[in-house]
Amino acid sequence: MQGSIVQVLSLAIHGNAALRGWTNASFFSDNSSCKFCKSISFILLEPDPKQPSEVNFSNNPDEWFARQAARGAAGYRVSWEPRHPGPKASDRMLVGLVGGGGHWRLETLFADSFESWEPCWRVGDQKDRVRQIWLVTYTRVVWNRPVPALRRAILEAHVQDVQKVLTQASAFARRHQLISFAECFERGLACLSSGDPLAEVFHKDIAPAGVLPLVAERLLAAAQAAWVFGGMGSWNDVVFQGAEHEEYEHLSERLYHCLNQAAIDAANASLEGHL
Repeated sequence: MQGSIVQVLSLAIHGNAALRGWTNASFFSDNSSCKFCKSISFILLEPDPKQPSEVNFSNNPDEWFARQAARGAAGYRVSWEPRHPGPKASDRMLVGLVGGGGHWRLETLFADSFESWEPCWRVGDQKDRVRQIWLVTYTRVVWNRPVPALRRAILEAHVQDVQKVLTQASAFARRHQLISFAECFERGLACLSSGDPLAEVFHKDIAPAGVLPLVAERLLAAAQAAWVFGGMGSWNDVVFQGAEHEEYEHLSERLYHCLNQAAIDAANASLEGHL
């Protein structure tokens, strides 16, 4: 799973944990989603009609957590909306590009309003000796809006949906001798029944221990393990013809959106018992 997506998910979960006093660890740069980031800053847009300007708000996520808490933050959640709905330039096909994959946003919920922050990843020094090449900026793009309805997701339903699509994807991949992809899907399936699912994936620290229910951890791990979308050499780069192509496209779109929504609702489970 792209680090930019993992970082938004992780920020929401760790932010909710911080509001509850569940963690004292520094997010930046201890969290694995920050490993290749030189900086992660947060800015405001001043809506001057003649000359809009950017104003620095926080220099890193830990400072941002503290400032948001001081402003009365009640919780954080993740939202996503498509950027490219068309089949020829779908979010699934563009997710491997910087800025591709739809609009991932980190929302701060207050008592009577919410605001939304959207990340932008830019390449800095490509020769950085520890490979911290990314300069990440979260811009507040929505603010002072009424708090949206908070729906309680049924995570067990996501488990069933993910199991179904991963089983179909694995069968399709094996039928076409795409063994490495089939194994990814099968690792995702294994995560859905694991007693310690985050131990099976790279971003083990996407959530502090004990913050999420086990079913949410399973979904976040499955989304990571089964994520095959990217650029050259990824699942997006596979080509078929005729009816096989139609099946591949339909299955791939289902898989992409299923994993997205499962990961979002799993991360947002960190709000429960908190608002």
